[in-house]
Amino acid sequence: MVMSIDIQAFENLFPDVVRHCDKGELDALLAAASSQEIPAGEVVIREGDVSGDLYFVVKGRLTSTLQGDNEFIEVGEVLAGDSFCKGSLLDPGPAIMTVTANEDSELLMLSHNAFRELEKEYLSMTGNLLRMLSDELIELCRNADRMLFNRSAGLADDEPDRNKGSSMREWAVSTFRGLFGEQEGKS
Repeated sequence: MVMSIDIQAFENLFPDVVRHCDKGELDALLAAASSQEIPAGEVVIREGDVSGDLYFVVKGRLTSTLQGDNEFIEVGEVLAGDSFCKGSLLDPGPAIMTVTANEDSELLMLSHNAFRELEKEYLSMTGNLLRMLSDELIELCRNADRMLFNRSAGLADDEPDRNKGSSMREWAVSTFRGLFGEQEGKS
């Protein structure tokens, strides 16, 4: 059975997306997306699989995992109102994680090709959505950089421990500054 979502429900779940669309653009966006019902236990996307799709979670609970040496490492939960595979819409390629439904779930999937077709008629909307996705991905990268810095410097959860390896801390500060294009010695 194929589910459908009305505009009001989509607006409630994805207000950041909707604010970039007028009524006609939102209708076109929803028409371009395909509905999917995913039973509990089914994998939506597997780490390494090539994809260009962006997924919107309409209903359900999914888990994202990464493959470790001999185990799967849980990255987090994906719930109604969340989206995933944002980078794939921008640049199709291998998925960076596996996403599996924990319970019966409903998704909307927007393919890279469908998005490019929307771009032909709704350039302003698609441009705004690309900027929104880019901003989200940039923020994720900044957070990842911050976490890398904290781990490399011997810090835990943004709390400094002044007694741990100052040479490692100096290296991490230098690396962190390099990531943001700051020159050595500048603060």
